[in-house]
Amino acid sequence: MSTDNKDDKYSGIPSFDGTEEDYPEFEIKFMSFLETKDLEEYALEDMDVPEKATAKAARTAKDGASEAPWEKYQEDKRALAYLKRYLKGSPLLLIKDCRMCYDAYVKDLKEQGKDNSTI
Repeated sequence: MSTDNKDDKYSGIPSFDGTEEDYPEFEIKFMSFLETKDLEEYALEDMDVPEKATAKAARTAKDGASEAPWEKYQEDKRALAYLKRYLKGSPLLLIKDCRMCYDAYVKDLKEQGKDNSTI
């Protein structure tokens, strides 16, 4: 695990590359980081996050629809982008097609992180 995010104020989060047995440390630091951004729920809960088209339609509806679907979509994308930022190598490739943070973090990465030899 390397800390190669030197220009970032969150440089204490190591990049997880799947080759070392550091997943527990990465998990703790990454979830703490998401908590500071108020995004941890997107990694831990299988939420009903709308697709981009649905969220955009709700945002532009003239019937006074709330911004909630669009905001939920945007926050999930932010959480997923943060996750991808701190991964490299095999773990990043493992989640490259995931569209939601929960799918990437819990279903793919976390399950694999329990047994680093499979990443």
